[in-house]
Amino acid sequence: DRRSPGFVDSVRLFVERQKLHGAILLPPLSENPELLAALESAGCPQASIASVQVEGATHQIVSSDRDACAELAAHLAGLGHRRIGLITGPEGHRSPIERRLGFLNELERQGITTPEDLIVSGRYTFESGLESGELLLSRRDRPTAIFASNDEMAAGVYQTAYRRGIAIPEELSVVGFDDSPIASRLWPPLTTIRLPIRLMARLAASRLIREAKEGSVEDAVFVIPHLIERASSA
Repeated sequence: DRRSPGFVDSVRLFVERQKLHGAILLPPLSENPELLAALESAGCPQASIASVQVEGATHQIVSSDRDACAELAAHLAGLGHRRIGLITGPEGHRSPIERRLGFLNELERQGITTPEDLIVSGRYTFESGLESGELLLSRRDRPTAIFASNDEMAAGVYQTAYRRGIAIPEELSVVGFDDSPIASRLWPPLTTIRLPIRLMARLAASRLIREAKEGSVEDAVFVIPHLIERASSA
């Protein structure tokens, strides 16, 4: 349990007992400097997959979430939306911060101000998408577009909109992030950011293997997610 006080010590003990050649860390663990230091002191090479460069990480695969969300904001602004809702991810993680900053900064660059009442905190779950969608769509001056910071929450917004008789995309555009399998199975299919998860995992694994064979430590590699435009935005 990563929330327990002894989490870092238990991971270090596991690493030492297993004599691991390396470990791949996913968010939010890849953003934990205490854990990175523990792996380093245990002599366990690690590759970190994260939304931003992390101090103390050795092999870093960075997804550049901020740039991707700027592209998403420009997409909605280009469609003519000016009142745009945002459902952020859980606090304490770096990716929600990066996605929020990238999205809001680009809207501001486009001359669009997002009032605080259109920014709702979610938990990267379907249920929090339902709850957040209810908050945003119950407003008298409701948004014409909503960016949910992952596809699961976007699916929750879909259900809330359906319950309220709000048509997507005729009355409400919805966009997500990840391009998880659910994105293309929703109706209408979801406009989202494709995060190249398999590529990032392959890069992380190959760097650890090369270090084990050759002792090489390589610079961070930046992987740029990109917009997948489907029928949920108009």
